[in-house]
Amino acid sequence: MHNRGWSPATGTLRAAEFCRAGWKARSRRLTCGDEIVKCNRAALPVVVILVMLISTNGYALPVSSGYLRPALWCGVASLAASAAGQNAGPPRPVPEVEIRQLLSEQVAAWNRGDLTGYMSGYWNSAELTFFSGASENGGWKPMLERYRRHYRNAAEMGRLEFGNVRIETFDDETAVARGRWRLKLPNGSTRTGLFTLMLRRFGEGWRIVHDHSS
Repeated sequence: MHNRGWSPATGTLRAAEFCRAGWKARSRRLTCGDEIVKCNRAALPVVVILVMLISTNGYALPVSSGYLRPALWCGVASLAASAAGQNAGPPRPVPEVEIRQLLSEQVAAWNRGDLTGYMSGYWNSAELTFFSGASENGGWKPMLERYRRHYRNAAEMGRLEFGNVRIETFDDETAVARGRWRLKLPNGSTRTGLFTLMLRRFGEGWRIVHDHSS
């Protein structure tokens, strides 16, 4: 049997208003504020469901001046907010941060003479494509072998730098990175050019699926 003055609709509305405004109960002088719990919007839907379940099952809820007892609502809201926080899971990394990390790892691998490590930033697939000048090449393994033919040891690889990198994400799965590459060779000469990279997010993370360098 429900208490006088209580209904699922009015009680739910009053409780929500109470938690949002930090209203003080007139009779008990209990406060739902920072001292007890910070009620938030994420907790309110759970509170509403709990109250409706309690009410429909015939349990009596204490009422003070037509409102549910503030301490009860603060406790329910606190538990709901805690559950919502636990179920949310860790935030997903920002794509731009992940992509910049990928490019930094490629540069580091190149500068230590690790061609396999450098190529790990690319999609390990026969469908991987490279455009450079008027030539077109494809495939992860063929590109690795091509690099090995051109750079027989770490000393010949020189020092690689990426600069002015701009990243544009289209959604959580695709992105484009643009920038300038600069390669300082052991003989003192420097080669430089521009690159455009198309990237996709796979289960193992972001990978370059197309490289157009000039």
